[in-house]
Amino acid sequence: MADPADASTLYAVTQDGTLHRITVAADGSLTLAGSVRFAASSTSTPTIADGRAYVGGATEGYTGVLAVIDLATMTVEHAIGGFANGVSLPGDVKAAPTVAVQGDATYVYF
Repeated sequence: MADPADASTLYAVTQDGTLHRITVAADGSLTLAGSVRFAASSTSTPTIADGRAYVGGATEGYTGVLAVIDLATMTVEHAIGGFANGVSLPGDVKAAPTVAVQGDATYVYF
């Protein structure tokens, strides 16, 4: 697999809540290289950092979901759909997250 930061690899989200990895050949042709569904729907743009995609969306019940996807394996590492007290996120996540890496810690702001 290409390095996630490589210019020959694109990541895009479709409205059905799926992240797609697309490779771009030297001649400009596109190839679907992997996909993973992380939500029931999404209009969020993924943010790529440290080999992971951070992206938001919605559940079937239209509550929010925040997902962390390992780009090497194209699997969902974490999906958060609520607060620590068990309350669901009140709405879907539409915006692109901001990611800050400081030392060994990664902070994601939605």
